[in-house]
Amino acid sequence: MIVPSEFEVYQRLIEFLGANGWTIICASPPGGTDNRYRKCLLPRREIGGSEKGPRDEVDVTALNKDVIVLIECKPRLSDSLTQLNALLESDYRKLKRIESSFYPSRLSSLLQRTTEVSIPENPTIALALAVGSVNCDPPSDMAVLEFASKDPRIWRSGSLKFC
Repeated sequence: MIVPSEFEVYQRLIEFLGANGWTIICASPPGGTDNRYRKCLLPRREIGGSEKGPRDEVDVTALNKDVIVLIECKPRLSDSLTQLNALLESDYRKLKRIESSFYPSRLSSLLQRTTEVSIPENPTIALALAVGSVNCDPPSDMAVLEFASKDPRIWRSGSLKFC
């Protein structure tokens, strides 16, 4: 089986979300910019009450009714769980940190202001990893979307409904 690249996973994810009624709030594809969407940049931490300073970039942020989902893309699930970024954290840890850093109303406000997409005031926040191949055990507390074929396989999505 040929494992899709990170960019191919990103493309398939965008198509899948659009076909299933999700609104893409912002997107930051690997290795570039998707001119259809604003980049998904979030303040990493507040510095003296300011939103200036280090930023986190999320691959895709999407909205369906009152749910905002933050999604990171990688070719393999093991990459999402073990490859470390500049802060020495995996995509999984990064998403968990972002989730714990923002009240839903604060995240909604930031995203609405920077993207001009209409977002509910107090949404539910969900996290997901989009991958080309699930090659290890998926985490129990986060959805995993596997894009090895045209129709993705969804692992452990809990109450998060993608279709």
